[in-house]
Amino acid sequence: MSQTASVGADAFASLLSSAKDNNNFESVAGELKAMNSKQTDRYTRTALVEPSSITIEAAMFVAVPVPRYLPTNWSAHVHPEGNMYFYKQADIRIVTSANVYDPNVLEKVDYWITSIRALTSETVISGDVELFLQIEDNNCGYYFVNHCSRTEFWLEPLNTEEIGLEPVVSESHLQLLLRELYWTHVEYFPVHLPTGFLGHDPIEELMGFFSHGLAGLPEDGYIRCVVGRLWRLVCNHRHLSHYGEENARLDRTQTILVETATESAVVHVLTSFMSFGISDHYVSRLNGVFADSLAYECHWAPFMKQCLQDWRAMTYFQAFLSVLPVFLLNTISSTLPALSIFSAVCFGTSLVSSLLLVHRHEPLDEATASATLTYLDGVRSENFKFQWVAFVYAFPKMFLFWGVVGLISNSLFAIAVLWAGDSDWVPYFLGLLGVCGLSIAAFLDVTSKGTKLLRLPNFRWRKDSEDGDVALPV
Repeated sequence: MSQTASVGADAFASLLSSAKDNNNFESVAGELKAMNSKQTDRYTRTALVEPSSITIEAAMFVAVPVPRYLPTNWSAHVHPEGNMYFYKQADIRIVTSANVYDPNVLEKVDYWITSIRALTSETVISGDVELFLQIEDNNCGYYFVNHCSRTEFWLEPLNTEEIGLEPVVSESHLQLLLRELYWTHVEYFPVHLPTGFLGHDPIEELMGFFSHGLAGLPEDGYIRCVVGRLWRLVCNHRHLSHYGEENARLDRTQTILVETATESAVVHVLTSFMSFGISDHYVSRLNGVFADSLAYECHWAPFMKQCLQDWRAMTYFQAFLSVLPVFLLNTISSTLPALSIFSAVCFGTSLVSSLLLVHRHEPLDEATASATLTYLDGVRSENFKFQWVAFVYAFPKMFLFWGVVGLISNSLFAIAVLWAGDSDWVPYFLGLLGVCGLSIAAFLDVTSKGTKLLRLPNFRWRKDSEDGDVALPV
């Protein structure tokens, strides 16, 4: 087995130009460009048909129908999913999804086959190599696969970015990616392959991978399609997890890639203070579900469901709280109007932000992994990552807390004025404020880990004597 040797980019363009001179299609022929098997138009091609009534002739379809004929060495095959593709058995085996029943399409396919033959005239193509062609108007996309080495390759040197592939960290990492592309090709075009093509190794290994030894299935086009699809998934997972590399990903939340996006320390302090630390929680969750720019539906869905549940709950709670400051303002004369207005605005903002967040994110409740990836990649900033998004997510609870702060302050002011009578109310207000502050600090100390704001006494029970008396040292 030998594989087509790659030629320089300039030589490739020169050979392609000379090949065009020998074909009538030259005047309108476009560009031959490298593509990969994931870029085929298999699932994106659109064609509209209009059903209509038709006359059923007498004894229609009773006789054997006259088949549609193809040129020599061409054959039509139907994929297990239902679409048709075409295969040509020749010195270079050809696979294409273009409809070669159409003479105009066949002319384009023949032209590009001739052009590629000119490019490979000085190299040896083994019988294990297969060429895929995708006709795009007057242009043509191509790639080669080698069934022996199970890899995908091209005629000219290419950068992974040019060919639409993800970055890699080593040649072995690249090999996993090219093997995934090979199995994608087998999944898309499995029917023309001969019986026994897969052999026992891929099936046995795959069945062992999924069911610890279950094998012995008969090989046909359907089985080859399934094997190709499953191996594509295995190879894709191995590529994403850097399987076999020095720094392989062993857990979904483990980050192994150099992070280009950064977070701002100033924004962190600002948003954390204003949101009472709520935005920090959302930053952590968003970074977790998008570790190394990978999104998983099974982890995004619970997170978004919880967010929507919290935001919806806020709308009912805030609808009541929004009228409370106005009620206090109208019933208690000693309250401060400014604090009442502040509380009402905060509660109203919390309500509106909850409604807007629910409206915006309801479509993402059951989003696919692809839709999740698109959304997270779109809202993440290179300079702040998810800091501003998390801050917006915290709006409902953040404004609720600020409204409660205004409401409590107003209540303490009213109590202080009531207690003070004709004397100065300021000492009473500061005393009440201090008691509230100490109560909150004590609550945080009891319910939080880490450094304590207050040094509360540590109580331990122990028996002081054999008769069961218990001492409580402090």
